[in-house]
Amino acid sequence: MFALALQTLRFRRTSFIASTVALFFGAVILTACGGLMETGIRHRVPPFAAVPPGTQQAASRLISMSAVFGGIAAMVTVFIVGSTLALVVQQRLGEMALLRAIGTLPGQLRRMIVVETLVVALVAVALALVPGYLAGGWMLEQIAASGVVTKGITYHAGWIPMVTAGGTSMLAALTAAFIASRRAALSRPADALAESRLQHRWLSGPRLAFAVLCLAGGTALAVVTGTVMNGEVAASTAGPSAMLWAGGIALLGPGLTKVLTGVFHRPLRALFGLTGDLAMDNARARRIRIAGAVSPVMLATGLSTALIYLQTTLSAGQGGDGVGAWVDYLLAGSIIAYAVISLVNTLVVAAAERRREFALQRLVGATPGQILAMTGIESLLVTIVGTVLGTFVAAATLAPFRMALDGSWLPRGPVWIYLSIVGFVGALTALASVSATGAALRTPPAEALATL
Repeated sequence: MFALALQTLRFRRTSFIASTVALFFGAVILTACGGLMETGIRHRVPPFAAVPPGTQQAASRLISMSAVFGGIAAMVTVFIVGSTLALVVQQRLGEMALLRAIGTLPGQLRRMIVVETLVVALVAVALALVPGYLAGGWMLEQIAASGVVTKGITYHAGWIPMVTAGGTSMLAALTAAFIASRRAALSRPADALAESRLQHRWLSGPRLAFAVLCLAGGTALAVVTGTVMNGEVAASTAGPSAMLWAGGIALLGPGLTKVLTGVFHRPLRALFGLTGDLAMDNARARRIRIAGAVSPVMLATGLSTALIYLQTTLSAGQGGDGVGAWVDYLLAGSIIAYAVISLVNTLVVAAAERRREFALQRLVGATPGQILAMTGIESLLVTIVGTVLGTFVAAATLAPFRMALDGSWLPRGPVWIYLSIVGFVGALTALASVSATGAALRTPPAEALATL
């Protein structure tokens, strides 16, 4: 199985490079957060406590700040790494069905996938250690320059944050690989072959249970925020509620994507004609993989909008806290960057998988321009659906928070912030989709059919 796993890594370079990139950036963020926390501990907790006055208070701020940032970053990392690896495994259902048909045992398939993931995770974590260390030092410089902590704090990051970040990233990857491989290994070969091109089954008992728990938790925190909390302290429950809302919606993504695709089918068909109709048919048939691209858009739009407008609303109402604002802006920027990386990964992997489909379309008379137009419309649908879901996440977070402040429902802050987030994510979605499709179209149709 080890030799077969290495052969698969060489053959499916695009998919595994995407997984490596997702793991790499997650490990960089977690290593940086761990370095900041160790720095704060070394300046606050004996026997490392610093003597200069004011340093210990700044160190306490740094500890709390890195804990909040690291916790949410870890949740986002687990989600993005899990979704990326699940997509990679989904694309290999046909290959696994053939292996099952020739006598490969389910346990052997699972071991093969786990070994592949372990190799990818080791490479990604090893590459992330030095950039993570440097990123932590850069973040401390920015925090000190903004006045959140004193400039007397010196950056210290030893082996503990590196091991913790690497272990967290590898655990997330291996857990996601085991969960994704379990269904593929236990499915009957005939069923797996039927599912390999157009996947229809997505909802399982554990997935539904986790989705319900996330949505129930988000609802509970929203109620607590709007009815129990008062003033600035309401942000302590509003922020976590955004993560729970986003997690629940992401778990139910394929079903919600199907519903919203039906809603926007007629408008997009009327706007783009037959090309739009073909794009909508593809989206309906591939709703589970479309949902894989919708989720990063939802994350970037929803969480960034919620975190930024939490601070603009607080600043407009009661002045706010510079530390909280800095953390939220840092979180928003990191989430956008990481979600964008995940989005580009998803679109590149999806386009590489569709080379056979594109080749068949070209053989029956479709031009490269028509195929690019079709995928461009699909990316527009991804942006619209992701924006709708992300806006819901932001609204469910911000409305109770504003209620806790002054009884109103609408957040305070310039509307251009929201429009800029949506425009940036939408433009990047279109650019990544069209670029990945263009790269796939460079392969001649006959060659694409022969190699797939």
